[in-house]
Amino acid sequence: MFEDNLGRYLGDKYECLPESEQLSWLPIALRRGAGGDTVYVSLRDYLEDPGVPLDLPTATPDDYILLLPEALLHGIRHVRKDKIADPELWTSLARDLVTCVAVEAASEIARMYEYQIALLTGDAAIKTLANHAADCILAYVKHNKAYLDRNSAILGVVRGSPANMADSNPIYLSVILGSRELKWELGNVFKKPGLRRESLLWTTDEDLSCELDSGPVPWTFHTADHCQPREYGYRGLLTEWDWQRKFYRVHQDDTVRYQTEVEPGEPGDFHRSYNPYKRLIGLRMMLRYADMKEKGRTTLPLAEFVNQASGVGSRRDTIQPVYRPLAPPDVALNFGTCNLDNVDLARAQLRHADLSQASVRHSNLLLADAAGANLSGSDPRSADLSYATLSHASVPREQLENARLRHTAMEPAARREAGDQVDGGPGAGEGDTAVLVVSDSQGNLLDVEKGERAVTLWWWWGWRWD
Repeated sequence: MFEDNLGRYLGDKYECLPESEQLSWLPIALRRGAGGDTVYVSLRDYLEDPGVPLDLPTATPDDYILLLPEALLHGIRHVRKDKIADPELWTSLARDLVTCVAVEAASEIARMYEYQIALLTGDAAIKTLANHAADCILAYVKHNKAYLDRNSAILGVVRGSPANMADSNPIYLSVILGSRELKWELGNVFKKPGLRRESLLWTTDEDLSCELDSGPVPWTFHTADHCQPREYGYRGLLTEWDWQRKFYRVHQDDTVRYQTEVEPGEPGDFHRSYNPYKRLIGLRMMLRYADMKEKGRTTLPLAEFVNQASGVGSRRDTIQPVYRPLAPPDVALNFGTCNLDNVDLARAQLRHADLSQASVRHSNLLLADAAGANLSGSDPRSADLSYATLSHASVPREQLENARLRHTAMEPAARREAGDQVDGGPGAGEGDTAVLVVSDSQGNLLDVEKGERAVTLWWWWGWRWD
């Protein structure tokens, strides 16, 4: 609920900005300079500047790094190609980019502040916090003259200070913990928690050599001068996406700013007893699991594998592993028969991966790059494939029936597997290969009959092409 509300509030507030800001704040690519520096290319730049190549980044892949999903670029490209200078249309494009940013950022923010959100009682409190998060994001972007992408949106919640908070009386949220009642000041909920550093994100081969079920508590707790962890608890790590190298990194503040470790058993620090549902894991943990699966040394799903690796005192009935590799794999990552059900694999680099015997039911494959992947037996029921790239991937249509598909791009190989039920995207012409899959508001796959084109140019999810 928090994620949905944050996405809606951020989109609505963004629409209220002047048109020039809506188009200029959204980056669609990074341009590499001669000295190694990078310059953002905004939506406005792409639509108005003839010096920006039409076919980003395929025309000059060494010069540009794409910052938006292939399916979204496909639509924007046709607007520019057809020279449609319609301000209302351009701001509609901006709204769709903001929605993409919001979906990813809201998921990460909900992971980081899982504890704080879990303690809120009632829909009104959650909506209030989500609305405040949207205000923080826009305040941060405007104050720092930043572009709005997934990194700045997440950092904005941690750092942004809306002007209206300083000019009004404090708003308090009531939190009940057993017999305790806490009054959280709204402006402090994202700013004052301490930090929970999840060690499974940095797990080494040496750490994994011990028995999985005998591990220590898989996180440590830290604080800084500005924090009040006894009042506001602890949040999870802030991970950023490295656009150039295509893996995650922990924000530098979370590695250097929170220097004071909170020792176990400090009186009054009851917040640290919480065992989070979402658990960050890194590359070594994934490699270890895949290796043990391949050698028949475990039959567990990854979720239970991580649960056991967390140590007896940190387990709960169910958890969701959140895979955030901090480096590319130095050996081939063989998913083989891995059970990746209910795993967060956002932005996973799965090009040409063999997932034909793996399972990804209920998993989050948001923005995953699965071009050329073999998903023929992966059973992505109830998986979220929004904004993913499935170019030349093998995906049987029946397996997509219950998957969530919003602006998911496919190309001919995947279309053949889908029985040619999905055809060229809006405005597609001779030589175009990108195919857009759309879904209705419940995420159900919509058919596009072979050979027919959309009667309108738009590809907004929820519209059926007739």
